[in-house]
Amino acid sequence: MEAINWEALQAISEALGLVVVIASLIFVGLQVRQNSEEVRSSSYHGVTDSFNLWNLTLSQNTELSKVWLKGQSSFDELTEDELVKFEFLLRAVFRIWDTVYYQSRHGTGDHTLWECERKNVDFLLSSPGGRAWWAAHPYGFSAGFSQYVE
Repeated sequence: MEAINWEALQAISEALGLVVVIASLIFVGLQVRQNSEEVRSSSYHGVTDSFNLWNLTLSQNTELSKVWLKGQSSFDELTEDELVKFEFLLRAVFRIWDTVYYQSRHGTGDHTLWECERKNVDFLLSSPGGRAWWAAHPYGFSAGFSQYVE
């Protein structure tokens, strides 16, 4: 009967252990990557749901649509009631944009979504009502987004 070579057995065990550790790290890396993609996908879906709800609200409510159009072009001519509605409409859409901006900067959202929406922010702020509203309400948004808008 041959003697067991303990050193060889130990070396084989260490090599197998190393293979198992490397395989585990690869598996964990793949899981983290997949989870990150799922988080980004969920984030994208949540943001687009918010935009869709906002768009549907405007498209299905004639009064709000009129306030929206009037507020953009002649902010100073809004009645008190219209001004309140315009304020809430803008706060809602700017809150969504702030979220998209934040997510794109922190890697939890799709950067291309922000690039698309940035054009919408710029467009709204180019309207007299958008500029006037922002000048009166620059608070309540993340510092980075507020700096972008400024």
